[in-house]
Amino acid sequence: MYHTYYRVVFQLTSPLSVGNGGSSNSAHDCVRHKDGSPYIPAAAVAGAFRNFCIKNKDIPDDILNNNENIFRKSGVIFSNAELISESVSSVRETISLKEKSVVENTDFSMEVVETGAEFVSYIEIDKFNQDKQVYIEKLLNAVNDSLLRFGSKVSRGYGMVKIISLKKISFDLGNNLDKWLDFDMFSESVWDSTEEFVSDNRFSGFYSIRIAVKQKSSLSIRVFDTGTAKGNEKYVPDQKHITLRNGKAVITGTSWAGAFRERFRLFAGDERTERLFGSENYSRSKITFSESVIDNCIFKNTTRNSIDRFSSKIKSGAIYIERNCSDGTAELIINVPDDISENDKKCLSAVIFDLNLGLLSVGGLASVGHGMFSIENISVNGTDKTYCLEKNDLYGLWR
Repeated sequence: MYHTYYRVVFQLTSPLSVGNGGSSNSAHDCVRHKDGSPYIPAAAVAGAFRNFCIKNKDIPDDILNNNENIFRKSGVIFSNAELISESVSSVRETISLKEKSVVENTDFSMEVVETGAEFVSYIEIDKFNQDKQVYIEKLLNAVNDSLLRFGSKVSRGYGMVKIISLKKISFDLGNNLDKWLDFDMFSESVWDSTEEFVSDNRFSGFYSIRIAVKQKSSLSIRVFDTGTAKGNEKYVPDQKHITLRNGKAVITGTSWAGAFRERFRLFAGDERTERLFGSENYSRSKITFSESVIDNCIFKNTTRNSIDRFSSKIKSGAIYIERNCSDGTAELIINVPDDISENDKKCLSAVIFDLNLGLLSVGGLASVGHGMFSIENISVNGTDKTYCLEKNDLYGLWR
């Protein structure tokens, strides 16, 4: 009989929000230790794994007790994911839009741990459940492929990670019982001599769409907390495009999802849109979007005003300064189940084609030409499908 351990080190590739039930900093504060450091509770880690198991038909019911009729202790034990690097927290503001208008009473704030923070967690499989190793390793690959995410708003770009170190140690209890009794999985020294573990076991049943985009116009996903003037700055803008604390501009997953959802609704109608993108009447969204970091963009301050249409004069107090970004490139990752209908595939292709043609804009000020992109490359499950854009082949993306 064997007893197996995994040590998993991962880095956030999008913001993370695991709430503590408090509202001191936002409506949804992050869970923290007494010293203020954020972490992911073991229950949240196990819950993310179990929820993925419940939704995936290829996983047996007893892997993580992912059957509500099974009542017994799980043979797979998860630990907290503890922070092992510097981290930065910020507050994200969200609203719901319909036809580019704000839906009443949908504003919400949430505290997040920003992209780049690193965590370490451990997984233990006891001697009676060694047959579950292959599924745990497939689940870890699902984490790395952005199919399995942690925390809140996972379908809208939050909670994505990449595994930067994975190690595995197994003990033969018949021959190495003493070594197992002396083993402390939380001691870093016991892992130092262990080689990196690689598994090729992966889940099927998903389309993973990667879209490399380039800005055709300025982009404005606005925040209004712009801070104070620094250095040689004479003023700060009244509003600016959202950035990480390191200054990198981003396109939030909620912005991508909102733009795609609204255009999909025009093609497919309300009911099909709610089934794919989620709603109060159906389960959570089946389609997930990533947050995109914009590379090589240029920030520019623009002074804007409002004109009185009767007098053609500037309205009093209507001048404001906005900082937006332009000329950047980014990558969007969309994951969608492969059992969606052919009509939904066709409509989703049409939305992607509209994005490429500049007919679908993202963010604010769309009516004055902001938020337009062109697609430089698109792949589905690792296969280049860029030629489908040139041929306007709506079904080619899915073949």
